[in-house]
Amino acid sequence: MDECFVLPRDRRSPTGGTIYNRSLLRALGRSGWSFEIVDLPKALQRDRPARFWVDSLYLKSVPDLHRRCADGSSIRILVHYLPSLVAELPAERQTWRRVETRAFRCAQAFVVTSDFAGAELATRGLGDRPSLVLPPAPSVRRVPVRPRDPDRFRGLMVANLVPGKGILEFLSAFDAALHRRERFSLEIAGRTDMDPAYARECRRVIAEGDKLRGRIRLLGTCGPTELRRAYLRNAFFVSASRMESFGMALQDARVFGLYLLVRSGGFATRHLRTASDGVGCDSAQELARIASRLISSTKDRAQLLREVQPMRTDYDWNEAARRFREWARIS
Repeated sequence: MDECFVLPRDRRSPTGGTIYNRSLLRALGRSGWSFEIVDLPKALQRDRPARFWVDSLYLKSVPDLHRRCADGSSIRILVHYLPSLVAELPAERQTWRRVETRAFRCAQAFVVTSDFAGAELATRGLGDRPSLVLPPAPSVRRVPVRPRDPDRFRGLMVANLVPGKGILEFLSAFDAALHRRERFSLEIAGRTDMDPAYARECRRVIAEGDKLRGRIRLLGTCGPTELRRAYLRNAFFVSASRMESFGMALQDARVFGLYLLVRSGGFATRHLRTASDGVGCDSAQELARIASRLISSTKDRAQLLREVQPMRTDYDWNEAARRFREWARIS
């Protein structure tokens, strides 16, 4: 039977899901596994059986694909995120929950990026269906240990400027938490075109905040080389996201040896394996207060940076592809 990955057209855009898909498929290709990549319109028009691997960006269309696919076809969903867990308003959460329920009823199996996502599916009555926990591999596996300069707080956020990432909420709280115009830098790497109104509001808060202006820089879309340099020149990593089904940027930050300041939600704080890896908190306001305290205390920064160590791993995308193929063969 044909293996078909149903993915969005813009597969090069830097989101966690598209990076995951691209990296996994490249590794599957290197392994010799045969598959096709199709967008949703082509999947809907397909007239011969296939095993469809559907990106969770297409949750709304899964029931339609299920109705139209040829006899003998099956649907497996690549669960990169669950919109109902990210939505801020109760009505929006309920709407997405209904969308997810309809889509999941049509699926025979799931690929999830973390134990958290797998447990969430189990709570929805899907624990009896085959599910593969396949974490993303880090962008690099080892980085030479090098001292980080504690003289100034140098922070990095890696997140597209969209509401679920909590950036605007953090910036507003951060401006309020800073007692005066301190000496620090914070770089934010991520797309600014996904929600232009939200990005404009982020820029406005930075420009109008006397304690933020000139200290926070939006890097926009970064390629792998530029992003690597950003990890190397910073010492602290800040994540204000409301929910992470995994958190690929958090994993990369650990490999590069950054100290993590993490807002709890989903799998995010599970990247903190030891106390020296970083600290978690429950809100954007608390996250801002922690960052503000570190900006004000060279002694505290120096102690944390002495203790934090880069994460090392042998897990890579080739190993992920091997696990995927083995599971796909028997599921």
